[in-house]
Amino acid sequence: MIDYFLGEVAVAQDLNAARQLLTGGIAGKVVTLAGEILTADGIITISGKTDSGLLGREIQIKHLQEESDRLNLQVTELQANRGSLSGVITGLDEQLQAYSGNIQNMLLELGSMQKDNEQANVKLRELQTETGTLQQEELVRCRTEQRVGPLFQDHGNLRGGIH
Repeated sequence: MIDYFLGEVAVAQDLNAARQLLTGGIAGKVVTLAGEILTADGIITISGKTDSGLLGREIQIKHLQEESDRLNLQVTELQANRGSLSGVITGLDEQLQAYSGNIQNMLLELGSMQKDNEQANVKLRELQTETGTLQQEELVRCRTEQRVGPLFQDHGNLRGGIH
């Protein structure tokens, strides 16, 4: 928030905010809540003492160095995070490859099981056909025995009576 008073004087929270206002195009002076006065030409007045551009530049350099140190620390932290994330990604890639290998093995096993199942079904149909044939043969044998059985009994009776 920028408050103007006494013409072209803006009030800023601190030196960083004041510099941002001046680089953002504010004309005139910027005063901080601490009483520091900055102008567009680099003159800074601190606690009633006015110094020309050199002191202002030294303070500016100090603030820029602090900002640079802070940003370098952030870069270092981000690089460390990137390194640990790369390790996580590598681990996940290895797991994915292992799972893919397991899936391939399972698919091969499934194919083999399906072939075994098909062969078992063929064998089952053969056995069902053979069972049906045997049942029919047994039925024919039983019927034949029913028809021929009494004949053998009669024939046996005939032999028994001839002695």
